Amino acid sequence: MQLYHHPYSLDSQKVRLALEEKGIDYTSHHVNPITAKNMDASFFRMNSSAKLPVFQNGSHIIFNTIEIIQYVERIAAVSLGADDTSFRSREVVEWMHKIQEWNAKYFTLSHVPEKYRISVSKFIRRVIIARMAESPELASAYHCKLKDAYETEDKLKNPEALKRSKEHLVRLLDEVETKLKETAYLAGGEFSMADVTLIPVLARLVLLNLEDEYISSRPNIAEYWVLMQQRPSYKKVIGKYFSGWRKYKTLMKTWYFVRFRSLLRRLKRKNWGRIPIPECKRGVESNCIIVFDFVITIYILFRSGCAKDRTLVKVCKRGCGNDSSKETGRIMLCFDH
Repeated sequence: MQLYHHPYSLDSQKVRLALEEKGIDYTSHHVNPITAKNMDASFFRMNSSAKLPVFQNGSHIIFNTIEIIQYVERIAAVSLGADDTSFRSREVVEWMHKIQEWNAKYFTLSHVPEKYRISVSKFIRRVIIARMAESPELASAYHCKLKDAYETEDKLKNPEALKRSKEHLVRLLDEVETKLKETAYLAGGEFSMADVTLIPVLARLVLLNLEDEYISSRPNIAEYWVLMQQRPSYKKVIGKYFSGWRKYKTLMKTWYFVRFRSLLRRLKRKNWGRIPIPECKRGVESNCIIVFDFVITIYILFRSGCAKDRTLVKVCKRGCGNDSSKETGRIMLCFDH
């Protein structure tokens, strides 16, 4: 079984939580949207929406998040020879659909600084147009994706659309709060796939620094959230990317990619030293990543106190800044759609 995903993708987190909770082995393929891997022709042929995650078992490919989770639960039940009562629970399925109906994209992007949204939007459009030229047989599918990018920009300019998204979230959380007064978990006394779909939503609110407004203000959800963070599946799928040095590795790799691309463009415009500066596209992308990995390694050493070279320390401080991890996290969220 193969899973194409990214750690910061909301739906990817849901599917990975399900796989970990059910103890199912799978081959993990990181598809990084910030390097436009989800726009490559090979991935686009498999999933023309370019959305993550994608689950593949042999020739069977599933794109829908809830369908993937249900498929995973079915596999787990069959392997155990057990009666899959959780899968057939109407309440579990209803909660899964209810949570999935809330579109996190517009809410998330509305909390990302406009300068990042504009930069990411331009990057996505350029990539789509470039891929369209490289793979004319997929032009129609790429055109649909380009249209979707423009529609997203238009909706983000519509305050009513953003208001509706927020109101939808508030209604959902209020309903969850009421339910958690009665039961320890979302669909009863046992952890279920309903909880799997809710946990990443709460994690997203925390990443957006909205925990006080949406979680702490609801005591039952706040208590539930503390409990969920103790689960091994959460620690593996979400927790390790949100705390400690691993967070800096994930975020700084993204940050340096963005900064390095920007530097290349500026140098190319200035024809610095009359040396042709290649764009960080498909042909040289791996070389760029090697550079980023090297810089990030230095940064991690600096964070852990292992770097003694003061020049490197100065470079790291100057490049990273005080709020870089927080800002880069927001940049990453721009690509989660």
